[in-house]
Amino acid sequence: MQSRYGAGGSPQLQRLAVTDYGTGYLGAYAVALALLHRARTGEGQHVATSLSHTATLLQSPFMLDHDGATWDEPRGQNAIGDGPLHRAYAASDSWLWFGARTADLSALGVVVGTHLEGMDDDELTEALTTAFGTASGATWVERLTSAGFGVSPYLQDLAALMEDPWVVAHGLSVTRDHGDRGVITHPGPAPRLAGTPLVVGRPTPAIGDDTVELLTELGLGDRIEALRNVTTARGGTVDAG
Repeated sequence: MQSRYGAGGSPQLQRLAVTDYGTGYLGAYAVALALLHRARTGEGQHVATSLSHTATLLQSPFMLDHDGATWDEPRGQNAIGDGPLHRAYAASDSWLWFGARTADLSALGVVVGTHLEGMDDDELTEALTTAFGTASGATWVERLTSAGFGVSPYLQDLAALMEDPWVVAHGLSVTRDHGDRGVITHPGPAPRLAGTPLVVGRPTPAIGDDTVELLTELGLGDRIEALRNVTTARGGTVDAG
């Protein structure tokens, strides 16, 4: 993954911890399967996962070799797709992400006003690049979605994505006051569960904000004042009395 992210040059570390997040998803999926198995059979399951398993799974398409294999998939941080019918295109004022099937070329040609059937990949890319450049991104999103094609605005800038009205309205971007840390914008929960909807947790507390609550839960509520008066002994150790 790092090699492909670096586009064939020096390997680059992705900022998104895909292995960490992926392991969480796989663990949750394993638990769901175990619960399904228990509901069907009454038997329990032992669930296990690891970062190495997740990394192997995510890279498995690139771990297989065979006669005639070519490793020409898009790579690098400037990759915009893997073919003329699955990539980002520049409209007259913005970018959009577009997806279609080869079987859709006739219908797509009607929408963009160009005959597309029979073109090779380079010709198709050039024709669609020219067509999409004639109108705004919003116009193409409306035209293409009305015709049943997969398309969406393509925001290359993370800040613009976090400020997008749709993203904010759906709780995928959350801006809150985090006390002494100030106002912070961060991602909200993406999964949508009908029975147990996810909610955004409380803002990140400052160091020490939870001390009284935690000590009380530990049964030390009657010693809070004494603990507040601890003295730091020579050498950095703390005498809690």
